[in-house]
Amino acid sequence: MRKIYLLLYVLLLGAVQVHAQRVSRDFRNVTMPTALQQLGGMTHRYTINFIYNDLEDFRVTESVRGETIPEAIRHLIGFYPISMTMVGDSIINVECSQKTTLRYKGRVIDEKGEPAEYANVVLLSSTDSTFLAGGVSNESGYFVIPCNVRRVIAKVTYVGYKSKLWAATSPDLGTIRLQADRYTLSQVNVTWMRPTVTSPTISTGAPTCSTLCSCPPISASCSPIVTTPRRRVPTAAVTTTTT
Repeated sequence: MRKIYLLLYVLLLGAVQVHAQRVSRDFRNVTMPTALQQLGGMTHRYTINFIYNDLEDFRVTESVRGETIPEAIRHLIGFYPISMTMVGDSIINVECSQKTTLRYKGRVIDEKGEPAEYANVVLLSSTDSTFLAGGVSNESGYFVIPCNVRRVIAKVTYVGYKSKLWAATSPDLGTIRLQADRYTLSQVNVTWMRPTVTSPTISTGAPTCSTLCSCPPISASCSPIVTTPRRRVPTAAVTTTTT
């Protein structure tokens, strides 16, 4: 009996530890190293390894709700060129997947100054406009694109807004404000017709087709039935003679 109680205690303790590894936290425009440090302080099971200078250009605005530490890190990474690898069951390594000297970074906002989430940012060659690198802005509008080419053509596209294209000579692209792409209709005509409903006339007799619907009258021609009188066949008279 003691063994059964001990086994139940171990299982209950393991369930409590697994539940304790789920975290909830709001991150508002903080650097990736700061967010990883905060997550590391919320767990005793995982060790998060990263290089501060390797991730300091990436900013995070996310809300984590009831996620494990690995799930929360993947949530924070989002579309950034950052990789996460697990070593065993407790060690997590986080690093930038594209090792470059230059990183083009900036922020995309709309005409009201609100962040443009998930805007596409593309870097093109200044000589032949071929694709060099690209990225997506996060919930705060920030983006970071590793690229070693110093003179590029930057292009930003966002649904419902005009695309922006310009020659970038510095990796710091600053704040990029987009303008809404409005379409003006010259004229719109709406025509509406009220249907006309006619109630059928009720009479004591059987309704005809013309009173119930507008279908054309049905005409039919019938041939008269000719009855031929039956001829009466005359009967011959029979005379019987008795001798």
